[in-house]
Amino acid sequence: MRFQNNTQMYVHPGARGRRTGRRGGLALFLSEAVSFAATAVELFKETAALKRCGRVLLVVVPVTIICNLICISLISSTEAEMVMQSAQYRTLESNNISLLATKARAWRQPNMAKLAKRVELYPPVKGQSWIFDRYSGRFRSTPR
Repeated sequence: MRFQNNTQMYVHPGARGRRTGRRGGLALFLSEAVSFAATAVELFKETAALKRCGRVLLVVVPVTIICNLICISLISSTEAEMVMQSAQYRTLESNNISLLATKARAWRQPNMAKLAKRVELYPPVKGQSWIFDRYSGRFRSTPR
């Protein structure tokens, strides 16, 4: 009979694996790490290997740092440009809204009548305006 408690982890006793004589898991990893460390120490005992690694590091590390600084500079300048462009976009958008409102006010009928009187424009009388009839290819007078 099994009892499970929700607050504690339960491991079934049959889930444990049997040892078959082979090393595995942590013991194998540790033995491989120790052997790798031993070979690495033997390689670095020679001063020539140390000098070669030092020369490579003297070249690689500054180049990596310079590339990192260039990338950071490019990213920050791009972010600054994006902020500036979004501010310009908001300014243009507000200007466009105000211009559309001005245009809507200007095209209202009372405002157009005032503007027409100011520039001395009057509605045409009968026979004064003509419309092009594209079917006949002639101008005809408007029926007013």
